Amino acid sequence: MAKHLLQGWHRFKVSTSSAQKAKHCTFAWIFICLSPLAGAQCELVQLANPSFEVGSANQFDGWNPINSATATSDLLAHGNRALQLAGNNTGDWNVSGVWQKQSSAPGDIWEVKASVGHTHANPLVGSNTNAFINIEWRDAADNLIMSYPNADSIGYQSFTVLTQASPRGSLQEILLNSNPAPAGTASINLFIGFLQSPESEPGAAIVDSVYLREKTGVQLEDIQWNDFSGGKTIEFGGQRWRIKGPGVFGPGGNSFSDSSSSVWKDAAGKLHMAIREEAGEWYSSEIASENVLGYGDYRFTVEGDLSGWANNVVFGFFHWQYNGCYNAANLWNLNGELDVELTRWNDPATPNSLFVVQPHQIPGNKLSYETSYSAGEEITTFAYRWLSDRVEFRAWKGDARSEAVSPQVNSWVYTGAYIPREDIARIHLNFWQFNGPPNNGQDHQIVISNFVFQPEGLPEYVVPLLAPLGLILLLNILGTVYFFWGRRP
Repeated sequence: MAKHLLQGWHRFKVSTSSAQKAKHCTFAWIFICLSPLAGAQCELVQLANPSFEVGSANQFDGWNPINSATATSDLLAHGNRALQLAGNNTGDWNVSGVWQKQSSAPGDIWEVKASVGHTHANPLVGSNTNAFINIEWRDAADNLIMSYPNADSIGYQSFTVLTQASPRGSLQEILLNSNPAPAGTASINLFIGFLQSPESEPGAAIVDSVYLREKTGVQLEDIQWNDFSGGKTIEFGGQRWRIKGPGVFGPGGNSFSDSSSSVWKDAAGKLHMAIREEAGEWYSSEIASENVLGYGDYRFTVEGDLSGWANNVVFGFFHWQYNGCYNAANLWNLNGELDVELTRWNDPATPNSLFVVQPHQIPGNKLSYETSYSAGEEITTFAYRWLSDRVEFRAWKGDARSEAVSPQVNSWVYTGAYIPREDIARIHLNFWQFNGPPNNGQDHQIVISNFVFQPEGLPEYVVPLLAPLGLILLLNILGTVYFFWGRRP
């Protein structure tokens, strides 16, 4: 329940009848008695559907709506849908909103980040209308903890995030931090709301890309390198990469080695990764960039003929962040995962190349295709351009910087509901075994000759198509100058 709704109620009760007061009081208690959200909670908080992408029409899967909560594309921070909240024009104080529950404990401090705004065409009007975010403190029986002294003894903390004075025509990022959760706290409700007064002022608030983090316990960054305990690194493609291992980790319960026999660079600066057997044990390899690079274009070039691989060998080029657990009820790409995978998944009839936006089980989230290879030093580049509203996958026969002049293998543009948001996902490359050692019994090696990252917003690098013509023109000009001037006595 909004703090502002209670403030409105105090003003409202001075000039209204007892029947109206009773009606409003009943309405207000809707917010106090919000029911629990079903589903297990992750150790590290992950909101379900945090950018409001998943759901049909005006539904937002994972969120509990109240009154006027609809989808819009008028202002967007991420993806292709945002949440729009408006008043109900009831002639009373009224609230619209959406909410979610998360596990909590006494002393927890919660951080909320979101993008909030209103349009020029439908801005907030009036000094009483606003958008707000509440953090409700709830006990094990899901009752509000009404004795919380830092929240006016009403069981929650409220933050105004949008008023009529807020900038119009764009979304502004807001960052909030709660007070410590009171004694007896077992959960919180995150409530994103819109308050309208009895004057029924027009306007709508737009909210997108919500993050919720608990700040006193284990943090997301704390668990990103647990699988990289050896501390070894390698420089390649303008990045420093950490080498996974030693130990048994996912994917596939493989034993990952950080040995120089598993990951190394040759004299030409090319990166080699291996699946290999040593003393009866099979080892896989993986590296991850130390830097979080964010939106932009990621390209890697492989060298040689990969068609001779065993059918259960997998090479992956992907974005990933560790989250401590997986919960399908979160309805989201929890690990911020995008994949280019080269494998037949132990089935010779399966195409050997795959573009994926996770979760891969969702129809339309992957594209399988066949890439052909030639013997010798042929190079093939695979890439994806990750943006806030789409992912552009491509593959071509040529170097990472020669896309425009190279034969195209395939391309696919994804605009669905599961585009990852910028967070702390890093780029990974791994070479691993699916369901046991290579089924041909052979060691395997992949050569990556180039990795290129181009941040979002920088001009495209294009090999000039007219470069040969330009060179010819320049030589002609120089020849003409020499003819007329160079031969003069």
